[in-house]
Amino acid sequence: MDNVPPWQALARATQAEARDIVEGLDIEGHWSRAGAVVNAVGSFRTGLLVRHRDIDFHVYTPVLDRGLSFHVMAALASSPYLNDLRFIDGSGTEERCLEWHGIWQRPGGAPWQIDIIHIESGSTFDGYFERFADRLCRRLDDATRDTILRLKYETPENENIHGVEYYQAVLEGGVRTLEELHRWRAAHPLDGVNLWMP
Repeated sequence: MDNVPPWQALARATQAEARDIVEGLDIEGHWSRAGAVVNAVGSFRTGLLVRHRDIDFHVYTPVLDRGLSFHVMAALASSPYLNDLRFIDGSGTEERCLEWHGIWQRPGGAPWQIDIIHIESGSTFDGYFERFADRLCRRLDDATRDTILRLKYETPENENIHGVEYYQAVLEGGVRTLEELHRWRAAHPLDGVNLWMP
């Protein structure tokens, strides 16, 4: 009998559901056909999704074209399950991006946060979060990956802890329990964007 810990079982199921949503929406296809480079980022890329249902993509074009961005997102929004789609214009910031944040939810199902950030190629954060995810995966071993999944599983749903806090706490702080994580966070408060790189 396969004695899989509950956090690992949940992570597998959550990751599988995320892949199903991404394929159903055809996020990569819609953006690729528009000429963009499309990369998954965050916990979806690393396979560290557990309770927090969040799918993140960064898409890159040489020029930030609002018309193109709206056109692609309108196609995605034709899905009856993608709702509450919000747009933030960050084209005038250092990030040089157009942000899209939506909620995907089947009737009676759990809501998923879908974040698609349209970024100008060559700008400050071009490829940064992709490199972060790939370096993180290279640093994890079975024990540290399991610890992160377990800590995410044990974190109450109403407690907001950023993924990078788990990763840095486990890999650099030696954190292994939720109590230790709380102490680590108190000693290392998150102030703005955490640019720690594994």
